Amino acid sequence: MKHVCLILALIVTSSFWGFDKIDSGIVDSIFQESNELYLANEFEDAISGYLSILDQGISNQVLYYNIGNAYYRLDKLGYARLYYEKAKSFIGLDNGLLEDIHYNISFLETQLVDEITPLPQFFIIKMINNLTLFFSNNGWAFILIIVLYVNLVLLLLFLFSSSSKLKSISIKSLLFSFPFLLVVFSFFYMNSYQAEDAFAILVSQNTYVKTAPSLNAANQFIIHEGLKFEIIDMVDGWSRVLLSDGKDGWVENNHFLKIN
Repeated sequence: MKHVCLILALIVTSSFWGFDKIDSGIVDSIFQESNELYLANEFEDAISGYLSILDQGISNQVLYYNIGNAYYRLDKLGYARLYYEKAKSFIGLDNGLLEDIHYNISFLETQLVDEITPLPQFFIIKMINNLTLFFSNNGWAFILIIVLYVNLVLLLLFLFSSSSKLKSISIKSLLFSFPFLLVVFSFFYMNSYQAEDAFAILVSQNTYVKTAPSLNAANQFIIHEGLKFEIIDMVDGWSRVLLSDGKDGWVENNHFLKIN
């Protein structure tokens, strides 16, 4: 895979059919027209078309991915990262876009002004975090449903089977599968937390992080477009943000957009 070209790649297929209240033909037409505008280097018009699809309540990973690429071509790194992160949250199991999106985000991070060094983590915590992010939230949900279904089948076999041998096999299997269900649920829950409103991307060119939620408060440090951070508190149009290096402070809400 030629990753140098990956950041500019465009996905030209769509999966908008299946929406009962939406004319999928019209949506597909808008999507293809937006793709053509993108290929003609008319990126702002392409984005307008893509966003008009979002305005109809339709979203998927391909749409977010293409929007991210279009914003990248306009050198709007904050919005590009925002939509790559949105696309990542939609990726399920065995989806070829996942690797591309992870690469795009990593590639984009090398072009940001802020070079943030995350706080060191204990080996076990780092391993758990890596496992949590190994699949998207949709991926963990899919696994959870399968494991839950297996547990339900085993339980029904134990309760209603007339075969003592089958009862024995099912209860022994449950002793393994139920703890595994709890583990999968834990990963799903942790991944869900990371996919919720707690994380945001700075879309303004830059802004100062304040010591308090006020324009008159002292400046602590400056952050720049494209930086991802966690929101840990909100007060009257301000949010207290936490950077991955442990620094925190207050930022006006109009400088960033939440990922979800």
